[in-house]
Amino acid sequence: MRWFNLDSLNRGNWFDDLKKVIESGDSIAIYKSSDIDVSQLELPETTPQQTIAIFSGGTTGAPKLVFHPVSELLSAPKKPSLILGTFYSPDRMAGLQALIHGLKSGNAVFFIDPSGTDLRSEHPGVKKITHLSATPSQMRVFDLRILLAFSELRAITLGGEPVTPKDIAGLKEVLPDLKIYQIYASSEFGQMCSVRDEKPGLPLEYFKDPSPRFNISADGELLYRSHLKSNAQFCPTGDLVSISEGRVYFVGRKDLQVSVGGVLRSPEAIETAIKAWPEVDDCVVKIKTSALMGSILVAEVIANRAHEALAVSDLHKRMMELPPNKQAQMIKQVDRFKLNAAGKVARRYE
Repeated sequence: MRWFNLDSLNRGNWFDDLKKVIESGDSIAIYKSSDIDVSQLELPETTPQQTIAIFSGGTTGAPKLVFHPVSELLSAPKKPSLILGTFYSPDRMAGLQALIHGLKSGNAVFFIDPSGTDLRSEHPGVKKITHLSATPSQMRVFDLRILLAFSELRAITLGGEPVTPKDIAGLKEVLPDLKIYQIYASSEFGQMCSVRDEKPGLPLEYFKDPSPRFNISADGELLYRSHLKSNAQFCPTGDLVSISEGRVYFVGRKDLQVSVGGVLRSPEAIETAIKAWPEVDDCVVKIKTSALMGSILVAEVIANRAHEALAVSDLHKRMMELPPNKQAQMIKQVDRFKLNAAGKVARRYE
């Protein structure tokens, strides 16, 4: 197996360099040395042939290599008209999927710096991007009006995090004819589904097919049955969901629930409640270690422009009116959120 360290190469060359390795027929493991210290991990003695391996996110433990047969990855439908730009890097499933689509279409893939600086460039190839993919958090860090310069842009795919109505409305305000897709995927299972109706959550029909891909466990965890795996059993995804008005909504990660004062709380559920306040543009709830309580939750909020002088004390008073399981112990105003290597909001204080 060949090890492909993205940090040792120029971002603009990732596609061409990876293409050469994959077409050579070698198995490859893609990683970033800034994220993964390979020397500290227990790696398999033997690896499957003709595979591409990426590391799992390591949310609940040490990252581990996840192997995907090249034949399965290349079974995706060919889409020759696509010119892809992605904020993901190819050591993440979404970036790997973009790479594969580029290989099949014969078009280069533009791996865009998460700061968005590449979108501001005058590179003629970048301006020809037809489909852009990113996490919702990545799209929130810059003025969406920059997308007006991309005359060929037809669709944006959001993934990695739950999509909010505000995310969709913001993109539609700038580009009313833009198609907005949601991709639900993971390192282990690959792409699980694509939602194209421009609404948050998953349609309930996905759970009612004669042989459905999805199910929900008794404790509200989303289960998935992959069509690419020999095992036909439903497997846990770690995502908690709820059903409302014919729609299945993501409410949080099972492994991120925190017990505070004997009350089990979901950071994502608290975020949803706070984001509904008109003065707040965005919110992330972080987990902080406490010597007294074990853990406490800190809500960081970004005020919208009309309420930049927002009083934190007023927000805290309003939060105390929420049910106990929707309350954080602290709230503070920030200008921006820190994102992790996967382009998602970092939920734990270092």
